[in-house]
Order: sequence, then C-alpha cells, then structure tokens
Amino acid sequence: ELLHATLRLLVPSLRQTQRELLRSACSVLARLASAAEASALNMHLDGLGEHLLAALMAAVAAHASTELLPRVADAMRSMLQCCSSNAREYLSRATLREHCGALVGNETKQQLVQAALELVDDPRSFRAMLADFSMLCRATTLPPREAMQTTIFSYSPATPF
Repeated sequence: ELLHATLRLLVPSLRQTQRELLRSACSVLARLASAAEASALNMHLDGLGEHLLAALMAAVAAHASTELLPRVADAMRSMLQCCSSNAREYLSRATLREHCGALVGNETKQQLVQAALELVDDPRSFRAMLADFSMLCRATTLPPREAMQTTIFSYSPATPF
C-alpha cells in the first residue's frame, strides 16, 4: 500500500517545473527502484509504469534543467531495469503519448525507445542519449509568441539616419 501510494504521488511531482521537487522525486524513484524487490515493484508498476515513464519523458522534453538531466536519466534507467519484461511497451506508449517538440515525430520517438533499451545498462551513454534528445526537443519547439517580439526590428521615424 505505501509503495503504491508513493509511486502514485511521484507521477505529478515529476511533471512539476520546480527544480527541487523534480530532483527529490527523481531521487526517490531511483532509490525505490533499486531498493525494492523486483517482484514487489513490478506488481505496482502494472498500472503506474507507463505514467511514471511519461512523466520522466515530459521532464526530459520540456522542463528538466541541464543539471537535472542526469538525475532524470538515472531515474528513468532504474525504472526501465525494474520493469524489464514490460519496458519496451511502457516506454513506447509513454513516449508516443508525450509531446516532445513541434518537429519530433513518432519515428524519432521510436528511435529513442530503441536506443534507451539498448543503452539501459550503460549509465554514461544513457545520460548522453537523453541529454541529446532533450536538446532536440527544445531546439524544435516553436518559441512562444512573446519571444518573437524583439527590439531589433523596431523602427522609430524620429530617428535620423
């Protein structure tokens, strides 16, 4: 009961943009995944695994700072190791469901799933892969309307040439 309740609370916490909350949620998730028995955790991940991975994917794609990406990557890697038999299914559904940038399509997302599953046992490469994907998501996201308004192109007819 306590493990399930904790996992349920982590889903919305991972979607928050507050740095300390995201850091703590990732740390708790990684510790739970490494400390809990695989069979006990798998029982609870049946309903929550996809949601936890989707929340981690949202953090990678949108709001995790560069300094927090390794922690998010470690939490995701721990999750994938725990749900080994269902990892591909959970990650595929979670990744396809999340918005990862204006130009990141389903083919790119499927490539991410493949790479993540191949690199799950190599922490350094897994972190690098997620950092690259995060940059791709953020680079292809269209800027908000306010960001497009700059003073560079402002013209004042009173300004002499």
